[in-house]
Amino acid sequence: MSENFENHRLRSILWIVKQLEEGPLSLMELNKRWVRDVGISGGEEIERRTFNNYIHAIDDLLGISIECNRKNKYRYEIVGRERSSLSKWMLTNFEQQLALERGFVLKDRILMEEPPRGHEFLRMLVDAMTTSRMVRFVFKDFNDDEPFEVEGAPYALKFFQQRWYVVINDDFGCTPFSLDRITEMGLMDKSFEMDPGFDAKEYFKYCFGVRVNETAKPSKVLLKIAAIQRDYIRHLKLHHTQKELETHGDYSIFELTVVPTIELTMKLLSMGYLVEVLAPEQLRKTMEIESKRLYDVYH
Repeated sequence: MSENFENHRLRSILWIVKQLEEGPLSLMELNKRWVRDVGISGGEEIERRTFNNYIHAIDDLLGISIECNRKNKYRYEIVGRERSSLSKWMLTNFEQQLALERGFVLKDRILMEEPPRGHEFLRMLVDAMTTSRMVRFVFKDFNDDEPFEVEGAPYALKFFQQRWYVVINDDFGCTPFSLDRITEMGLMDKSFEMDPGFDAKEYFKYCFGVRVNETAKPSKVLLKIAAIQRDYIRHLKLHHTQKELETHGDYSIFELTVVPTIELTMKLLSMGYLVEVLAPEQLRKTMEIESKRLYDVYH
């Protein structure tokens, strides 16, 4: 299959999901919308056989089940609303892509950040993970003068703060590497078998960011967030374990269950006086030390 065909197929199934998320539709009703959207349809209807193939692909690729409800005039509808983080990402990016394509004439008025570096290695890593192939790459750390070579099994991918990371399993265990620090990469002839006990969600479950301390136990982190900031925290959670325990007029108390890391400290410091760490004591002490260092910089 050509790359153009695969791209159109992916765009088509994402388009169908977005339409059905608005409500059930018959194939005739869906085709009316499809034909109107000339950018994706070319003005031609979806044949029933092609549509059925798309339904199967949506289930295989996104884990989203679509069924025909005979009692509702043979309309197709999404059954079950559970979404994986990957399918949410794909659907959100697709919606953004369509909006940006239609607004390309406004390119001087639509301002974007630079895309994450290292994305050119994503396809190779996904291929390696799919076929259980080892990879070899050259990595240049910010804190090391010389680059070094890494060989290992790609176990997982994670996106965090505008960077892609790959979790490599080798003789030293699992280690995340940022793709933007990789200078070259290749597939190896060696294959690998996944550790049946490895679960990417569990691996990062109590991690804020990508630094995982597998020997440390997670802590209950209590944060006092000023009222001016709490709506931001509610809508863009600091961590998936986040809970709002108390709500007061001028502040709220939030709880996270995480292993405190330098990444969490830096995030909290970036919020300035709008956040106070109440517990654990060690993290509170770290925040105090870092705040004094920041004070010294300006005095």
